[in-house]
Amino acid sequence: PRQPAKTLWYDRPRYVFLEFCVEDSTDVRVDIGDQRLVFSCKNADGVEFYNEINLYARVNSKVRR
Repeated sequence: PRQPAKTLWYDRPRYVFLEFCVEDSTDVRVDIGDQRLVFSCKNADGVEFYNEINLYARVNSKVRR
């Protein structure tokens, strides 16, 4: 069974920072859509983590830094 990863959220006037806390993560995937973010991975014990966050406003998912 999968479980949500502990998530820390910091917001600033123009940016939002999300930190997913999983030690020794593997198979990490982050998909950013216009109004949704999906994070998934496994830890060293093989436990699956999955977070799906629906955003209140549209983001520019095409910009990568």
